[in-house]
Amino acid sequence: MGKKSGKHDWKVGLNQWFYDIDKFTTEGVLYSQTVEANPKRIEGSEIYGIAEYHNGVENKTALFITDKWDVSNVITLNLGARLEYQSLRGDYINNNDKVDGIPYLSNKKTRINKDWWNKAFMASGVYKMTKSFGLLGEVTYNEQAGHLENYSAGNEPNLKKSKIPGAGFGVFFNHPLFSLVSKATYIKRDEYRSTVNFTSAKGAVARPTVSYDIETIGWTTDVVATPFKNFNLHFLLTLQAPKYKNYSGTVDFNTGESVDYNFNDNTVTGVSKVLIEIDPSYQWDKLRIWASARYFSKEYANLTSSLYFKGRWETFAGANFALNKNLEFNATVVNLLNQRVAQGTI
Repeated sequence: MGKKSGKHDWKVGLNQWFYDIDKFTTEGVLYSQTVEANPKRIEGSEIYGIAEYHNGVENKTALFITDKWDVSNVITLNLGARLEYQSLRGDYINNNDKVDGIPYLSNKKTRINKDWWNKAFMASGVYKMTKSFGLLGEVTYNEQAGHLENYSAGNEPNLKKSKIPGAGFGVFFNHPLFSLVSKATYIKRDEYRSTVNFTSAKGAVARPTVSYDIETIGWTTDVVATPFKNFNLHFLLTLQAPKYKNYSGTVDFNTGESVDYNFNDNTVTGVSKVLIEIDPSYQWDKLRIWASARYFSKEYANLTSSLYFKGRWETFAGANFALNKNLEFNATVVNLLNQRVAQGTI
């Protein structure tokens, strides 16, 4: 619901999410293999069977309020707050309760009963210094709690709320031929929870739930240009450097071995430091022709930042023809340049 009052534009809303997870189960196998073009399992190496299970419901109810405040002709503020109640109800199989010789799902189930209050706040502003140039700024704070899948690996994850502060500052410039927004940002999130496979020198495998933080600064420049009639070009450049923080500890194996690990200040896996997006389009009467090229620089594949996948381009193209107000035809080509790339983790 919303209401305008003087220089204020208020909105109040209610969100409700409900997820029902019905006995989600996975099975897998861990084993040692050679590293070559056609890898083979190493003869005599142990095979570890793994299984995961979680079940239950997750509910989130949130009340939020926002206000767009035109402080003056040159200053506009956007303010917002959200209060969210989150609950988890369900069960999982704790690895300490597993019994050999019986089906996995016949093992004792441990109840899940968790409740949180999550808070979020936002403030952003625009300062128009001239008719075409101005400043942008924002600060944010958010909290996120855990989910049922955090229990899947069979370990008590000791869930805690993640706190996510962020801030940004930039400039904008508008011209008859183009508009530009350039902004620097900072964001951090603590208390990530994930299950990691560790292997000891003797080949033993442990799958503990670990916690860590991620922190990054970034810079984004977004340009929309119309150099001549009916032609539009969008260009986006993002530079970022996400790093792991507070990511260290000790792993104990059932063989009596223990291993210390420390991934602090390593680059986050699966994330590129340079992103580029180029989107040209041309409108001719009822026909619109467009293309899109997206570049992702190299992505690290492992937590120690020693292995990586090469950078890649993703390309698309298409045409839209509006026959009339009720009928439109679309054709799209995916991977226009026939790129072959690899992604994943090691």
